[in-house]
Amino acid sequence: MRQVLDGALALIPGSDGAAIELHSGRNQLTYAATARELSVAVGVTVDMSGSLSGLAVTTGAVQHFVDAALDQRVGTVLGARLGISSMLSVSRSCRPVVASAS
Repeated sequence: MRQVLDGALALIPGSDGAAIELHSGRNQLTYAATARELSVAVGVTVDMSGSLSGLAVTTGAVQHFVDAALDQRVGTVLGARLGISSMLSVSRSCRPVVASAS
């Protein structure tokens, strides 16, 4: 898991942290491994229905937000407690993202 976190941080140079969440119950995800600013979150459990990561898992699509305070898909209390202001969430089952410039 450490290699995945290190790779994610290398791909997004401005990021302050990274996390791997694992399905841990009926409708829950648990922070299983973290890096940098999110290191305090190991073991934290969130409901899939109230998290961006849960949305990525249930839709199979990459999810992101740039301002946690303005995005209704985000658990704002947990986000504030962990210091999360923006986020990119990718499920292992997400479809590939194709980006192009015109």
